[in-house]
Amino acid sequence: MALPVRPCDAASPSLGMDDSVYSVSAVDAAKREWSEYLRRRREERYHHFNTARVVLRRRFAEKELPSPKFSGTLTDRERARYEAEIKFFDCSQHESVEYLLSRIVYQRYRFKAQEKRARYLDLFEVPARRLIAAERLFQQKLIMLSEANNILVGLHVGSSSDRDSLFGPVENCRVYHARDVPPIAELSHLHCTNVNGMYLEHSDCQVSHRSELVQVNAYTDRLECKNTLQPNRLGRKYVRCLGSYRDPVKGIVTQLEDILQNDLNGNQSELVKIFREFCSSHCVLNESVRSMSRTKKESLINICCLILECEQSQWQSALFLEGDEWKIGMPVSFARLIRLFEGGHITLKDLFLKYPVYSFINLIDNFAQIRAICEEIDTLYQTVFTDARLNVVDQALEDLSFLYGGQR
Repeated sequence: MALPVRPCDAASPSLGMDDSVYSVSAVDAAKREWSEYLRRRREERYHHFNTARVVLRRRFAEKELPSPKFSGTLTDRERARYEAEIKFFDCSQHESVEYLLSRIVYQRYRFKAQEKRARYLDLFEVPARRLIAAERLFQQKLIMLSEANNILVGLHVGSSSDRDSLFGPVENCRVYHARDVPPIAELSHLHCTNVNGMYLEHSDCQVSHRSELVQVNAYTDRLECKNTLQPNRLGRKYVRCLGSYRDPVKGIVTQLEDILQNDLNGNQSELVKIFREFCSSHCVLNESVRSMSRTKKESLINICCLILECEQSQWQSALFLEGDEWKIGMPVSFARLIRLFEGGHITLKDLFLKYPVYSFINLIDNFAQIRAICEEIDTLYQTVFTDARLNVVDQALEDLSFLYGGQR
């Protein structure tokens, strides 16, 4: 169904990307600017975020950005998944990715105190594939600009000791869903548009990006930076209003089980349709969703944001670093789980708890177990789809396209 073109916050020239393609000397200058920004931020309580915005919105020649690295220690199946992930989310030649990144950067680099006045990132008709590619490009630029052994993000995290001190400001990602009836007067503040007899309203997914911890030194009264980031998980984000996968009360699996049984009549393929629709445009028009309560819609949309793009984008930096850890094509494994789930070959609990590609507790320290889980998924997938060629890149690309579609 064709949707109307909606103006977004990127319409302002001040938010647009820098169209110039920078030379080697300009890249060196950008590295110096970035280093100075981080130094002043750390040592002098410097928060002139426009410097970071300008540097990260520059368009660098592809040869200046880090390239994928591969040591050759993966199995044939792992390598096929890895190469498919590289190709599928590589939109480096598409200006739309740079344009989207410029909008992400503008919202990401600001004071936490500005959260209530923050502009939103309008994702109307933006494929999830493009968003993941933009996050990959963001991580590539950070690697290029930083010292090899000390990659910093440089967000404003405050100086408290709570969990939020590890994460930057709230980023409002605006997505859309349909409702059958016109909004009542109490909901008149919502952005609603009539689309072929349906009313389209928005929800803002609130996410925060991980950064290094900044604390005040009690002796010098200066801010000191402690790098708590794992370089191969440079894109780590969390959706603020969601619980854990396994929480029996408010957990992701519990909420999805409720929606699946009470709103979708247990129809797993209907839930997969919603996932695919979200991935295609960040706009869910599914009939089953229209009649849901707004609270359930927002929960579902937030879960989609986490499981379909935040999880996949956080590991992109690993592709450009030495070693073969976390280069096993986890997005492909998850897409294969979705296909198995659609056909009724696994349950919702199997999807997240028996084969926890992303929902594993303390994921970063359990690479061997995640690697084994991805192999188990391939084995099950082969028994169901007997003609699948799991050691071929094209098969893995087909599985990613099933979930994310072909639009860049």
